[in-house]
Order: sequence, then structure tokens, then C-alpha cells
Amino acid sequence: MSQPMIVPIADIARAGATFQAQLEEMQSRLRVLESFMDERSQTWDGASKAAYTGLRQQWQTGAQQLNQIGVNFAGAIGAASRSFRQAEERNLEAISRTGSRNNLA
Repeated sequence: MSQPMIVPIADIARAGATFQAQLEEMQSRLRVLESFMDERSQTWDGASKAAYTGLRQQWQTGAQQLNQIGVNFAGAIGAASRSFRQAEERNLEAISRTGSRNNLA
């Protein structure tokens, strides 16, 4: 039989913060790359410019979709962390109430 996986709630919160920071870093790097390419494309014309414009639009669409996936994932990690923390607090309150009743008996 396999052992249960135990993940401290704080680790989930840290993972969410790390993921969010990495997502922001990726967005920053994409902006730098886009700026670099936009500067270079200013000198292009004709078929080169048309090809770049079409590919740039595909790139933008893909980048926006990837960003949305990242935002959704970061939100899910945050929601899971909050949910686990709330469940732990409820459990501790229930244990505390049970312990208090047992001490009175």
C-alpha cells in the first residue's frame, strides 16, 4: 500500500508565490523579446514585413493564451492554499472544542 503524501500548507503557498514570480519573469522576458523584434522589423518591408506581421499576431495570441493559463494556474494554487488553511483551522477548532468537553467530564 502506498504512503499518503503530506504537503505542508505553507509549501503550497510558497509554490504559488514562486509560480507567480516565474510567470511575471516570463512575461517580462517576452516583452523584451517583442520590443527587440519590433525594433528590427521597422526596417523591413514587402513580403518580409507581411510575414512578420502575421507571425507576430500568432505569437501574441499564443502568448496571451499561455499567460491566461498561468494566471488560472496561479489562482488555483492560491485557492487550494486558502482552502487547506481554512480546513485546518476548522479541524483545530473542532479538536479544541472536543478537548475542552473531555476536560470538563
